[in-house]
Amino acid sequence: MAIVLRYCKTHNVQERLLELKPVDSHRGESIFKLLEDFLKNSKLDILNCHGQSNDNAPNMSRTYEGLQAYVKRKCDLAIYVPCTAHSLNLVGVHSVNCCLEAVHFFGFLQSLYNFFSSATHRWNILTTYIEKSDSNRLLVLKSLSDTRWSCHTESCKALITNYSKIIEVLETIISPNSKEHEDTKRNARPLFKKKLKKETGYMALLWNDILEGSNKTSIQLQTINCVPIKALNLLISLKHYVSNLRKCSTLYENKINQLSPKIKEKYSDEQERIKKKKFPNDSGSQNLSLDDSLGTVSNTVNKLKEAPEEVGIKINKKVEQVLSKNLGLKTIEAIANIHNGSDTQTSFQFNLAGLEAFKFTPITSVDVERSFSRYKNILRPNRRRFTFDNLKKYMIFNCFVGDEVDSNK
Repeated sequence: MAIVLRYCKTHNVQERLLELKPVDSHRGESIFKLLEDFLKNSKLDILNCHGQSNDNAPNMSRTYEGLQAYVKRKCDLAIYVPCTAHSLNLVGVHSVNCCLEAVHFFGFLQSLYNFFSSATHRWNILTTYIEKSDSNRLLVLKSLSDTRWSCHTESCKALITNYSKIIEVLETIISPNSKEHEDTKRNARPLFKKKLKKETGYMALLWNDILEGSNKTSIQLQTINCVPIKALNLLISLKHYVSNLRKCSTLYENKINQLSPKIKEKYSDEQERIKKKKFPNDSGSQNLSLDDSLGTVSNTVNKLKEAPEEVGIKINKKVEQVLSKNLGLKTIEAIANIHNGSDTQTSFQFNLAGLEAFKFTPITSVDVERSFSRYKNILRPNRRRFTFDNLKKYMIFNCFVGDEVDSNK
């Protein structure tokens, strides 16, 4: 435990680290005992204490069992103020964790650092490409830390400054002429693809501005002459600054191409493959007539017969076994032949109306299986509180969400 005292001498404020104490127990009461013994041995009266501050650890900040509570019981003037720099750091940590895109971005940033730092020669390649800052210092990637938020700032700034250079390094590593090991190339490819995504560039620009403002505020909060009013104004100013960044979306999008001309022009969700409709109106097998359904089966069987060699023989043998056991299929085929006019001799116990009813009879259960698939997607962890009736209605709605609704019904 580090004990730091702040005291006033005329008009100057001084801070001194006076003692480092080994801690046997992390309970607030045990830590207070160490602090109390130190003050007694130093002949300092705790009643002269005006204010206290420490980090937001539970053993320090708890209302009743934290260190601050024990100090407050001894001295009413020891008003507890959580360290604003620590609090600001926690704001940064939780603001990232509550945004999936931010989690992915900083995960990529850490993966990028891990890739280059895990091998000396790869780190040397990186440092030969990147440019120096105005202070003649290399801006290199840093390992991210939850306790030192400045690492995020420095790493993000290095990424912005050397965005195109890092792309060149990754492109060199994965090139066919590269002498790198195949495992290295395989690890570099996803990083290279991620670097070319438009959203990566956007997140880099946005978080660089957020982190730079946060880091400057944190540095000011840690200065010796930072009084409570100044700290409050700094935090209010930072809040307004970050809020105003919401209006700068167009500005960031225009800056993306300045990072590197190789960045893609569209976001990933805008480039998703357009799925071709396999059936009219994308309605699955619902609108297929019996004749069309059986025609699809017949075409598939004929295609399988073209399969070559021994594998093709085994496949066709298995298909024949499956179809021969399906006695209902043969009956359905006979009814389909009557529908299309190719068979006028076979007679059934059905009348004409009964035969007509078989026109759209199903030969697959894929639509039923699809409803179960939808049910699986609907029943997510955050929907466990659905009542069964509501869940049933929600599932039916999702299964038929693409169907046209007759307004007259």
